[in-house]
Amino acid sequence: MGKRRREISRASDHDHPRPTSSSRDLSQRPLSINPQKKSLPSLPRRIRARIAPFTLPFFEDGLGFECTECGKCCRVSGDVWLSPEEVAGVSALLNITAKAFREQHVRAVLSPSDAIEDEEYGGSWMCLKKKQHDGSCTFLKESGQCAIYSARPVQCETYPFWPSILNSMETWEDEAVVQDNTPLRSGERYWNADEGGCEGIIAPSASSTSENNADVRIVERQTIVAKMKAARKQWRRFPADEIKETSWFL
Repeated sequence: MGKRRREISRASDHDHPRPTSSSRDLSQRPLSINPQKKSLPSLPRRIRARIAPFTLPFFEDGLGFECTECGKCCRVSGDVWLSPEEVAGVSALLNITAKAFREQHVRAVLSPSDAIEDEEYGGSWMCLKKKQHDGSCTFLKESGQCAIYSARPVQCETYPFWPSILNSMETWEDEAVVQDNTPLRSGERYWNADEGGCEGIIAPSASSTSENNADVRIVERQTIVAKMKAARKQWRRFPADEIKETSWFL
């Protein structure tokens, strides 16, 4: 799965008053500098500077990624499960009840033993249907856009920044695929429904030699970590280990 800087103002004389004679005289005086007082980098930076490079995540300086809106992450063979609150959010967006949502868009329901179930299935996790003709998500529009994008589940919102994909540089690069009709180079592959992949991933090994390297969009480390944590939290909450090991991955 998965479905990877401007304002100019003119300063007035009031904002920047002209220097008076006293201030000009003062500016000519030599500055007194204490050689023992040196500016120090921020504490987090100082700490990271002392950490051996191999202990830092490979995405410490960010990762190249930009969604191409291809919709392929909505066509893979894996499942998309919605938590009870996500079911409520999507139902509200569609202006239907959770019961109607289940009847129209859900193919499987999982009720944790400790869930408080009501007639609206408010305590259940629900697995989205797939379209019969191509196996794509029930909410994937013909245009390739998501019909519930503003309320899409965590599983979709965090892709491709899942813990399983960010396990190493190798697993990140393995998730990268080449856009259709683009000549393949050694080690590259096209997307397919069984193996999945993301054509928005710019592998470091490729971007470093790209002529358009300046145009590569970098996702910052903080954003990557936030998405990875959200995905991991959702994964841990899901109540069926067997499903997590076979058809639902984060």
